[in-house]
Amino acid sequence: IHGSIYSSNLNYKILVGLNPETNGSWSAADSGLEGNDRAINTLIISRLKENPLKLLPRLYGKSAYQLGTYVYTWSYRDESEWISQNVMRRCTSALMIVVCALVSWNMIRRRRKELVWIYITLCGYAMTYAVIEVQSRYNFIFIPMLVICACVGGGE
Repeated sequence: IHGSIYSSNLNYKILVGLNPETNGSWSAADSGLEGNDRAINTLIISRLKENPLKLLPRLYGKSAYQLGTYVYTWSYRDESEWISQNVMRRCTSALMIVVCALVSWNMIRRRRKELVWIYITLCGYAMTYAVIEVQSRYNFIFIPMLVICACVGGGE
């Protein structure tokens, strides 16, 4: 994709995000349609109509994946790939589970009024990335917001 999320390729990002075969990740088949707006729109409609009962769990799963991962295994590949694919992937996922649990705790129990806009932004982010393509690079702004919300104290 050449350009920002605000460019005319938003339909393409939705098309990729709704791909049931890749769980919203990039695919060569979808890539071949880039620039063909008519085919993209037709395929988006067919993916939405395909099996509506499976669509909501898929959207939830994509959002949970986007929130729960911060894994760049390509950046620390070793000769066997065992460390990057097993150890590092699990460690970063465990870290994100702890961070998300702390954010949830703070949202429910602390109820800090100063963070309402961050909470709204986090929810909007999760809903948006439930629909568009899944990419680890989209977490560059999101992860620091989660960490801020996880570190909020309870003092008044």
